[in-house]
Formats: sequence, C-alpha cells, structure tokens
Amino acid sequence: MKFELKVPVCPECGEKWIIGERYCRYCGAKKRRAKFASPDYACIYGPMPVERMHICENCGHKWMTCLMDDLEEFCPKCGGNAPAKEATPQEIRKYGKKYQKKPQEKPRFKRPIYGCIDRLKAGNECYLHSRDQMGDISENIRKETADNGQHPFAIILTCSDSRVIPEAIFSCGIGELFVIRTAGNIVDDTVLGSIEYAVEHLGCPFIIVLGHTGCGAVGAAIAGENGGYVRCITEKIARAIRSETDPDRASILNIRSTISDIREVFFKNEELPEADIVGALYDIRTGVVDFLD
Repeated sequence: MKFELKVPVCPECGEKWIIGERYCRYCGAKKRRAKFASPDYACIYGPMPVERMHICENCGHKWMTCLMDDLEEFCPKCGGNAPAKEATPQEIRKYGKKYQKKPQEKPRFKRPIYGCIDRLKAGNECYLHSRDQMGDISENIRKETADNGQHPFAIILTCSDSRVIPEAIFSCGIGELFVIRTAGNIVDDTVLGSIEYAVEHLGCPFIIVLGHTGCGAVGAAIAGENGGYVRCITEKIARAIRSETDPDRASILNIRSTISDIREVFFKNEELPEADIVGALYDIRTGVVDFLD
C-alpha cells in the first residue's frame, strides 16, 4: 500500500502534528514544513491511525490493529475467535494506544501550554500599543478557512460583556480562537458541549477561562440580585464568591470556580482527549490580561 500522507514538522521545535493545522501544538509556531510519512509514522502521527477493533468472543479482550496490518482473527490472550469491526472514534481513543509501535514522548493532545500563553501575551502587547486590528482578517484567510476548515489554537470561555473582545485583546484573526461566551463566564451543559467539540473535533487542547474587571454579572451576585432568569447566573456566581465583596477578587474566585467545574465534569471523562486549562483576568480600563497562577 502506498502512503501519500504529509505530516507537518515544526521548524522551531521539531514536533509533528496533523496536516491542516496552521500552528504547532507544542510551541505555537505558525510556520511549518511537511514531509512524506512512512506507514509507521502515519499510524502514530497522522490523521489515519488504527481503525480496526477486535473483541474476543470468548474472554472479551479488546485490542486495535491498523488497516495496513494482516487481519488477526484470534485473541492473543486466550486464542479465542476475535472478529474485527470498524472502530468508533471513542474506541480508537480508548484502545488505540496499545497499537503504537513507537512510544510518543508527549501524548497527542497534551503539550506545554506556555507556547500558547506566550503567543497570547504577545498578542495582548500588540493590542495595547496599536490602534489597528492586528489579527489576519484578510480575504485570503477567509477563503483558506472556508475551504480547509478551522484550526484554532485556543478555546476562550469568556463573558458576554461587549467590552471584552478576545480576538482584539489577543490580536488574533479568523480561525485562530474558538470563543464561547456566557454572562459571567459560567459553565453549563451547552458550554461543556462546545468545549468537547473544540477539543475532540478541532484538536484544540488549550482552554482559557477569561474573566474581566467591572463584570456586571459578578456585581449582581455581590448585590444579591436574583430576579428573573438572571438568577441562574447570579446564584452560580454567588456560590463561587461566597462572602467576597471586592469585585476584582470576586471575579478571580469566579474564574477559579469555572475552571474547577470544567475539570470536574470534563477531564474525568476518559472518553475525551486531554487538554490544558488556565484562568486569566482582563482589565477593561488598561487592556492588560493577567494570567492566573
């Protein structure tokens, strides 16, 4: 079988990542070069990994093989009959690692977050000192993302406040950030579903919970406002901030609570890829973003 799979190689750190992505998953570098992948290389790094699932009819043992392998119909554990079927994405994530012939130093969806943070900090610095939008919103990038899809390098969960514009704050353009907005940057099932989609289907393993100073939702929670549907927001924030009355400190507590909610619900699910998450506070007056420890 002839493989024509091109695997991009980062010119900065030498890491490999899936074709179609515009940025290195490990260091955030934008430039890349590609080389032809060998069959083993393609199985480990390419978008075409193991795709056959074997389940022993005798002992229930499960394992994966690549489509390029000879079909094995017998269980290696008990010798029982083990017919193959097409693997689901969940099965590939759960059992596929057993097939890899060469161990990876870094899991596919786990990488140092500091490359992404440095890139966002640099973008924020440009935002602070420039009057123009620094992100790429050109006709070329519109056409590229329309034809090849989106490949954001970060997921931003932030407030719906009109003064908080993540693409501008981080000097990013079309296709670079996957933005989710709710009043008070709180978490519900739709937010979790959006995060799951971005991590699992877009391959975006970096999440930022971005709160801000002067947040109306936090202020309403401090004041004890709970009328109408707003109470769904303020009651959740009130539980996070408890007796804190300083608006900025309350916003930070709310950010940390949101991070905790995401970790508790999202990261305990073994069916989902791993991802990194950090918190940050945006100052609506100065424009500065402070990343939390």
